[in-house]
Amino acid sequence: MKLTFLGGAGEVGRSAVLIESAGRHTMVDYGIKIYEGGPAEYPLVPYKKINDVVISHAHLDHVGFLPMVYEREIVPWYGTPPTAALAELLIADAMKVQELNGFENPYTVESFERAMNNFEAVEYNNEIKMKSGHTLTLHDAGHILGAAICELGIEGRSVIYTGDFNLSDTRMHKGASFAEDIDILITESTYADREHPDRKGEERKLLKNIEKALERGGCALVPAFAVGRAQELLAILYDKFEGVDIYLDGMAIKATDIYLRFPEYIKDAEALHESVHNAIIVRKPYMRQRAVKGQSIIISPAGMLSGGNALWYLDHLPPNSSVTLTGYCAEGTNGWRLANKGCILKDGREKKMNYFVEQVDLSAHASRSDLWRLIKRTNPELVIAMHGDHCFQFADELKEKGFSAIAPSMGETIPIK
Repeated sequence: MKLTFLGGAGEVGRSAVLIESAGRHTMVDYGIKIYEGGPAEYPLVPYKKINDVVISHAHLDHVGFLPMVYEREIVPWYGTPPTAALAELLIADAMKVQELNGFENPYTVESFERAMNNFEAVEYNNEIKMKSGHTLTLHDAGHILGAAICELGIEGRSVIYTGDFNLSDTRMHKGASFAEDIDILITESTYADREHPDRKGEERKLLKNIEKALERGGCALVPAFAVGRAQELLAILYDKFEGVDIYLDGMAIKATDIYLRFPEYIKDAEALHESVHNAIIVRKPYMRQRAVKGQSIIISPAGMLSGGNALWYLDHLPPNSSVTLTGYCAEGTNGWRLANKGCILKDGREKKMNYFVEQVDLSAHASRSDLWRLIKRTNPELVIAMHGDHCFQFADELKEKGFSAIAPSMGETIPIK
């Protein structure tokens, strides 16, 4: 068996691992890395024929390059039903955004359509045999709707690819489940160097910042990732602000519709349904004008303020309003600028924003202690750390604790004996 890391090695973004066994090749994830206002960055293209693809979940850094496979060949790809629905939404939007920014997509619309037509659904905890002959079992990753920890049976050995996972319960999902008798663990390492703050405390900070804005007569803007975070926010705010208008805008509307189509993948589908029922869905531009008149809560993409309708709201909020950023904002994004410098970049110039800004951590990724807990419980023969900015340091720490561990470099092939 050989593992080749075509993306996501020593970095966050464009995850892609090619598994080779007995002349058969399985691609696990095939994502892109998006830069604010710039062209996307892509994983390497394998020089060998792929027999099948496994997608852990629908975030673009794990699925965004999937159509490229279908420029060359027609193969099945496997994932949960919600992953396919969300992937179709997000990839189509990413293609549109690239073109609007003046960048050419590396694959055609026809390849995107071929990809969507060759999906094969796999439910949680059901073992299947893939075209490559490898077995596949998907376990709930506790990350976003349909996200899966992928367990592959290859050459009589168990290979676990975590994708993005979370061991703690959130409003939308229960903590991840996974097999414990494994041989090879390929794990995300996003937060290998730090812990998340107490979740309930972060939710209290969110609610307090909103309450203060409403008391001052302003609006409370909550920029949010369309998939996962927007739905989590609806659930958090449900019943907390009786009589207050809560607006939901942008791609979060379509993503929430998909969430509601798959209630069996949500911890409390009834609560989400009720929160959506009580929200005001922004379907016309005049509704945005109404939302910013004051004393309303607005949930709108993009989470890092890198685009989307949240930027329009940011330009039109009344005085005494607040902005609550609900997760990681990459350095250089408008979210990062707002949190650290009190401004955003508009038309090439920094523009001061006079709002009450708070940043809270509602991450759906495993914390440092969660990563250690997973590794200790599975006790694999080999740990491979990827999808993180501190993979090499994390692998060194693991080795110091007696684990066999590797942090691969981009394009590196690791033979498994």
